[in-house]
Amino acid sequence: DPQLNMWTTAAPVVEDWIARNLGPIGRIQEAGGAIGEVGSFLADVPDLLGRAGRVVTQLDEATRDGLSLSPKTLEGIGQAEARRAFWGNAALWVIALSLLVIALK
Repeated sequence: DPQLNMWTTAAPVVEDWIARNLGPIGRIQEAGGAIGEVGSFLADVPDLLGRAGRVVTQLDEATRDGLSLSPKTLEGIGQAEARRAFWGNAALWVIALSLLVIALK
């Protein structure tokens, strides 16, 4: 219908939504939800502090005599570095050979 004004038709729905979400009741409900979230966080604070204390203690113990790595860990690091170096060198040789072929053409 060309005579239908969508804004006039939608006005009651929009006004109701604004009243529920942006009006005083909506603001109070939003504040109540935020208070609930703060309360939930505050309930978790003792556990978080306990975890933080354990982490600090573990870090202190791990670094007291210097950081140590097991032989298996060191071997794994060495193997990973060897693989990286191999492929890095292989890439350099491919580039060098490609430049040589281009230069000889």
